[in-house]
Amino acid sequence: WAAQGLIFINRLGHNDEARDALRKAMELNPSLAMAHMWYGGLMEDTQEQQSFYEQAFELDPRSPVAGYNLANVLLNTGRETEAMAIFSKIVEADPNYPNAYSLIARINSSRGRLGEAIRNYEKLYELQPSPDVAAQLARLWGDIGDFVRADEWIDRLEQATTPQSAGRLTWLKISSYAARGEPDSAAALLRPMLD
Repeated sequence: WAAQGLIFINRLGHNDEARDALRKAMELNPSLAMAHMWYGGLMEDTQEQQSFYEQAFELDPRSPVAGYNLANVLLNTGRETEAMAIFSKIVEADPNYPNAYSLIARINSSRGRLGEAIRNYEKLYELQPSPDVAAQLARLWGDIGDFVRADEWIDRLEQATTPQSAGRLTWLKISSYAARGEPDSAAALLRPMLD
């Protein structure tokens, strides 16, 4: 039933069937953490979602996915301290779980701990390279005024840029030039976008 629920989750427009299957899975096996977690992902109400994520994490405290989902909902509701405590448990269970570093990087960035956020994003990039992480690193290095390192990440991003993500790269370059005090270079990139 849990597997069937997961299949329905991945089919657009089948959330009711997914809920029914997952409720049946939880009824048959109340200690199946993944059924609680997947069911929580279908909830629109944040508190209901958190409740199911808490149950999943309580049932399987070594599951990095269950921990991440709970920590993420806590972070999104402004409960950073609780999210950080769960981050520690996630890393203890699996020090190579990429989303744990995404979570802690977001927390450190929001708290103004940019050096720590950079270290976390670099660890995330090491575990799971992605253009989104490269963009975050370019932005953060620029924010602390290290434009050499910012350019290195912009170069990495440029190598991975597709036509769909070219606009993000252009905006990143514009903001980088503006931060450096090079308004003419920023304007040169901005002008074609305004035409």
